[in-house]
Amino acid sequence: MPSIIILRNDVFHALAGLNPRKIYEPDGVPPIVLKNCAPLCLSTSTSPSCWRFAYIQPVPKKG
Repeated sequence: MPSIIILRNDVFHALAGLNPRKIYEPDGVPPIVLKNCAPLCLSTSTSPSCWRFAYIQPVPKKG
C-alpha cells in the first residue's frame, strides 16, 4: 500500500473552503469546529483521540 502524503498547505486550503454554516455528513461535525481546532492541532502536532479513527463505509457503484 502506498504512503499517504498530507501537506500543511493543502490542509489549510481545504479548511478555508469549508462553509461554517453547514453540517457535513456522516460525522455531523460543524466546519467551524474544524476551522478552529485544526490549526491548533497542526501547530502543536497533536490531535484529539476521536480524530485518529475513521469508520469507512464502501459505496457500491452500479455496473
